[in-house]
Amino acid sequence: MNSHQVINHLRALNPVTDEHTLDSPQMSSTAFLRSLDERRPTMSVLKQSGSTANRFFRVRPALAFAIGLALVVALGAIGAVLISDDGSDVAAPTSGLEAAEQYVALRTAGDTVATLELMTPAAVEEERNFMHALEAMNIRGTQVMPCRENRSGDYECELAEENDFLQVVGLSPWNATFTLEVTDDYLIDEVDTDTDIFLSINDFWIRFRNWMDETHPEDSARMEGSLPQGSLDGDDARIALEYIDDFVAQSDVYPLDPASVPRR
Repeated sequence: MNSHQVINHLRALNPVTDEHTLDSPQMSSTAFLRSLDERRPTMSVLKQSGSTANRFFRVRPALAFAIGLALVVALGAIGAVLISDDGSDVAAPTSGLEAAEQYVALRTAGDTVATLELMTPAAVEEERNFMHALEAMNIRGTQVMPCRENRSGDYECELAEENDFLQVVGLSPWNATFTLEVTDDYLIDEVDTDTDIFLSINDFWIRFRNWMDETHPEDSARMEGSLPQGSLDGDDARIALEYIDDFVAQSDVYPLDPASVPRR
């Protein structure tokens, strides 16, 4: 076997990726062999490193079991935290009166999600959109008197409420009485609201919608709900909030003095 055959044989056994060295026809057999000698330390290090890595992952069965158990416990703790963050921390009511009190507490705190969790599916379907509208208007309030059971077996709760939207026109805060129908499972099934400034809110809403029709007809057409009827949704509320300052600036009636607002 001549020198060229030796080189070709070594190339086949230990290929080198540097195309600018081995592929050059000018490289001598001596240079080629020297290049192999220079690569040996690197190859040795890689081999030793691989051996160390193999030893690192060679875990005893008892230790593997302990690690697995620790991971299960850790994942369970993380799951518990995530569940508690997404769900409500409020304990389920044990009486109709407690359900009514919880409803008022969560509503006045502005916690729409937790409030809806206290309601039947039918009530959620009916109230959800309007509650999101009130949330967009930054609804807030305080309980005036404890809830009480009336002669019909429903629960009446009195609140003082306010929101940013009606505050701009001088119609906030206001007093409201909520009559809550509660099921045997202590869920709110129906909510009736009676406010002492309903007529004033209704009059304002008519004026505001007429102004919207004249000045912003396209956006006015997108507002399908009514504030006095409790049929607004979150999108309606955001449109109304966008234009309420302009309405007041161009109005010769608003803002009202809250002390002068007729109340029943």
